Amino acid sequence: MNNTAYLIILAMLFGYGLFQLVGGIFDVPSHREIKTIMAVGKKKKEKVNFLDAFIFKVSHLILPYVRLNPYKRKKMSNALKSLGSLDTPEMVYGRAFVESGIYAGLGLILVFVHPIFTLILLFYAFWRFSDQIGKIDQLMRKRREKIEWELPRFVNTVQQEIKKRQDLLAILIDYRKNSDGELGEEVEITIADMKTSDYENAISRLDARVVSSLLSDVTQGLIAVIRGDDIVAYFEQLGIQLRSFEKNRLKKEMNRRLEKIKKYPYILLFTFLLMVVYAIGYDIMTTLPSIFG
Repeated sequence: MNNTAYLIILAMLFGYGLFQLVGGIFDVPSHREIKTIMAVGKKKKEKVNFLDAFIFKVSHLILPYVRLNPYKRKKMSNALKSLGSLDTPEMVYGRAFVESGIYAGLGLILVFVHPIFTLILLFYAFWRFSDQIGKIDQLMRKRREKIEWELPRFVNTVQQEIKKRQDLLAILIDYRKNSDGELGEEVEITIADMKTSDYENAISRLDARVVSSLLSDVTQGLIAVIRGDDIVAYFEQLGIQLRSFEKNRLKKEMNRRLEKIKKYPYILLFTFLLMVVYAIGYDIMTTLPSIFG
């Protein structure tokens, strides 16, 4: 292997370590996270390849045969609605079943080539099915975390506003005007729901969509506002609890990032030492012949 190849390998190791270090510090999404988000959040205008079109058509053919547990279906339906997806739980399971079935079928065909290929593809088909179903929970968990980050500001806004007025719909409309995050999107859905149905039911559906214990405490207070209860002290106490929760979460996030990047400085140091040793060794090996020659 020539000198250029050695330098390229060392540079790649150094670059990888530096990239992971910077990514850990600034919490850059991993390649897998980006693919997951893009896969679930595809736009209709995006170009669809042949395999996607085939899976889509076959999955719709088997929709009448997809049966889900009522609780599981309701939970996934709320998650899909919260994520802004038009899919139904049956469509999600249907696509996952068809896609994993393709790999499983290919594995059965390859049994005539070598059984190990069959085992690998059957295992991958099972993993692929679980992964496709788990994407919804993964994205919903990230969305729930972002909503919980916004709750302290939301509670503080409600706390200030209910001292002046008891019109919850107007309070939510004003909050939505100044919020562009995930909680703002949920508030917008709730506003539309309140305009067309019972206020308490609309708030209850907000709680059911997000499924967060922190948000549940907030929705209980909002329902009390609708009923005309004096709830100012409740929101003041809730605001204190949420701020404490936010501080603890920030500490955990900081510790998590420190643990994540702890190994990368060693990679950088190791590759740097390799580069130095290589440069010194190469210089010695090239000058020795001229000294003793």
